[in-house]
Amino acid sequence: MRSVAHQHVRAVGRFYSAWSRGDLDAMLKLVDRAVTAEAPLGFLCTQRTYRGRDGIAAIFAEHATRWDHTALTLRDIEERDDVVTACVQLDAHRKGETVAGRIAVACTFRRGRIASLRRAASA
Repeated sequence: MRSVAHQHVRAVGRFYSAWSRGDLDAMLKLVDRAVTAEAPLGFLCTQRTYRGRDGIAAIFAEHATRWDHTALTLRDIEERDDVVTACVQLDAHRKGETVAGRIAVACTFRRGRIASLRRAASA
């Protein structure tokens, strides 16, 4: 059972690493086809909730269009009761503006892939 939890923790780490590298294909390989994702911070995206791999691609595209650079860096991670909670540092930059902060994201899994990403209670 610990090996499954370890795989989930590693998958979340790889997801955020791929985001910061700009590797959408790698991100999509880690999520379930029916993934549900809440926008990292509502004001940075046009929708609150995105669905499916197309939804992940939409969040990624919105950030790429609206910001010169966006990084989501994993700062801490823990697994409890089949939920992996990641503390993520968000840094978004564009000419004359920077947004930075930490968010906690709770990730659930289905068949070894990330099934949901939603804001957790604390960062």
